[in-house]
Amino acid sequence: MRILPPASLAVFVVWPLTVALSAPPNSEPERPYLVIEETTSPNGQYAVAWTLPKGPQIDWEKFRRGERGSEYLPDLDSPQSDIEVEDNLIELNSGRKLAAVASGYWALPKGDTSSGLTFQSTDEFMEVAWSAQSDFVLVLHRLRSGPEWGSLRAVQLKDGAVVSQLESGDGLEAAFRSHLKKLYRQEYERGKDHLNLRISDVKSVGGSKFSLRAVANLENKDGNRSYRGSVIKFELRADKSGKLSLHVLSFTKIDLEEAP
Repeated sequence: MRILPPASLAVFVVWPLTVALSAPPNSEPERPYLVIEETTSPNGQYAVAWTLPKGPQIDWEKFRRGERGSEYLPDLDSPQSDIEVEDNLIELNSGRKLAAVASGYWALPKGDTSSGLTFQSTDEFMEVAWSAQSDFVLVLHRLRSGPEWGSLRAVQLKDGAVVSQLESGDGLEAAFRSHLKKLYRQEYERGKDHLNLRISDVKSVGGSKFSLRAVANLENKDGNRSYRGSVIKFELRADKSGKLSLHVLSFTKIDLEEAP
């Protein structure tokens, strides 16, 4: 089960690093969210923040001051907890919520030991990569373990507004599966029903181009796990109507001796 529902996506395989991140500015205390560190856009205009749309109310002013006792933050990691965490792309100056980009991930500022709470969800993992012009952002959200990799949300922005969004993970997985089948047909056929795909290291590589690391758990002839991986380079493109699609540009093999 995906963490976010996928959207339909056409993937075109075309055969023909550095993300600038700044520390988020101080948010106004009355705003009901907490900015996640190292998610601010290069131009300082946008960031990803988490909030609690349902469940107990938090005194956000005290929360931002570091008063994070149990009365301000419930046990979000408890398996019995029914509290929902939502991750949103926001405009920092106005505090406007621009788009929901994930759900389930939360993190306290690094080095905060005042409450005795952990700094982030023990079950969730998030990576955010911005284009240098702050007009594209890619948000990877996945579980730290398990067979499901999660979601990969792409957002295009212009003049302080979202102009297009794409849930791109399923399309990227389909392209990677096709690549694995071509290179390792027998291993892929044996392991395709329990691929255990792991995606990580999302990076901007210029313009609307990004890359990430993908590793799959296949099965060799002896019935043992066989890990195969690639760095996938791809581009986000908008058609005449403004609809985004993902175009795979290349696969670069990763040599793996053991589990990632």
